[in-house]
Amino acid sequence: MSAGNGDRETERRSRFDRAVFQSQLLLAAALLLLVCAAYIFQPSAVLDVRFFGGVAVVFVLTGAAALVPWGRIPRGWAAVLPIVDIFAIMLVREGNQQLGTGLLLVFPVIWLSSYFGLAGAVTSVLTSSLLIWERAAASDTPVTVANLGPILVLPVTLAFIATTTLATSSRTAAQRGLLRQQADLLEVALRRARRQEQTLDEVLNAVTFGVVAFGRDGKQTIVNRAHRNYLTEFGLPET
Repeated sequence: MSAGNGDRETERRSRFDRAVFQSQLLLAAALLLLVCAAYIFQPSAVLDVRFFGGVAVVFVLTGAAALVPWGRIPRGWAAVLPIVDIFAIMLVREGNQQLGTGLLLVFPVIWLSSYFGLAGAVTSVLTSSLLIWERAAASDTPVTVANLGPILVLPVTLAFIATTTLATSSRTAAQRGLLRQQADLLEVALRRARRQEQTLDEVLNAVTFGVVAFGRDGKQTIVNRAHRNYLTEFGLPET
């Protein structure tokens, strides 16, 4: 592997490490705001085992996102974080359904759709929807037209968000690939120009007479070795 490819790979790993930590940190920050709101308006909700357990899981995952070198291990392991986040959010939601914690499912859905493509989008939406429907079926409240809205609206919203994120990520990846190709072509042209310049310099330095080239502004652009030796030996003429 060349030095350029090695630097590019190191940069890619570092960028993925930052992306994993930032994605998890956003969820932790949003959840922290909800915890503060719950502590102010419903202090008893914070003491619920499910609520506290779900919050603890998210914060532990945030620490893992900061400490684990995700760029050096298989990429699929990073998908474990948002999937576990989905279960943790549902646990917090069961602890207090009045806070609207289900909306936090948007974060892992966007994360999985952005970095794991169609498989991540489908997995995140299906997992979230199945958990929502399972909890609705397990509750004692009968499903009626009045409470059918929240059960359907949130999964549909997550599906639209995943689709939009997937389309945006695909477009961004295509643009990034085009820019990378253009950068590679520019690098090849630059190397070719340097080789031509080196060849021209070798040819001009091989002759025994002085060669000087001038630009449009009258300044010297090329001076071969023979001419430099003449200047050193005889000095610059007054004319």
